[in-house]
Amino acid sequence: MAASAFTIPSAEVLQKWATGKVAIVTGGALGIGFAVAQLFTSAGAKVVIADIDDEVGKESVKKLGENAFFVRCDVTSWADQVHLFEHVASTFKRIDLVVCNAGINPELVPSNGKKYDFLIDEYESANPELLKPPATKILDVNVFGVLYNIRLAMRYMLANKNGGRIVVMGSAASYMGFDDHAMYCTSKHAILGLVRATSLRKECIENDISISLVAPSVTHTRMTEAFINHLPVEIAVSTPGDVAQAVAILATEPVEKVRGKSLWVQGKTYTEAEDLIQECQKTLLI
Repeated sequence: MAASAFTIPSAEVLQKWATGKVAIVTGGALGIGFAVAQLFTSAGAKVVIADIDDEVGKESVKKLGENAFFVRCDVTSWADQVHLFEHVASTFKRIDLVVCNAGINPELVPSNGKKYDFLIDEYESANPELLKPPATKILDVNVFGVLYNIRLAMRYMLANKNGGRIVVMGSAASYMGFDDHAMYCTSKHAILGLVRATSLRKECIENDISISLVAPSVTHTRMTEAFINHLPVEIAVSTPGDVAQAVAILATEPVEKVRGKSLWVQGKTYTEAEDLIQECQKTLLI
């Protein structure tokens, strides 16, 4: 079976879809999230950037203009997320698109001068003989943050009865394993499973709601800059804007065509991955 390739929507198609719509983008102050917010505000949607960084979030909204709004939100906090969705729903009376983009990778970006490795022994400062458990913040942000996003997005989309699109920012690590990124891979595998299972729910199918995933391969962001400099030159690298276009595809294509799907982004190509996986699964279910 050949993989299905998608093309990005024209500016006219995106504008027709976005005009009058309301979107939430978590982690929208920088990088891929900012590129998504920029694309959709320029197309006419009202976009609420939800981010933990007040200063950068407010600066981002200034750059984007009158269609952009900022709400401080720690995605690991259920209370923060409830406030976010209540605020957006009460202010704009609808929520059409939720982009679950907030994510971290302490295994890639050094924290306090070193990258995190869950196999390295660390000890409690108050008791140097007491072994610390592995840190789980990456799971709090990358998994539970997305779980909270989807739970609340579904609640408001079902209440509004306008349908809706939920796009989860996965990764190549949703499908592949990387030896020094075990916890990041765990988190991205987990949210792929969440998308696969939740998209099958009758609440989605009967109410014109799609849940789908974007799986960027190598993308040039502040988080990946040092890593990218060591890649072979033949590997196609995407920009945040390229990844934002994948969100545009999943927002504008018919719901039935993108529900439960995953767009692998490599450079400026967009390949649907889930149909290929499902064909492989058929050979196992004998």
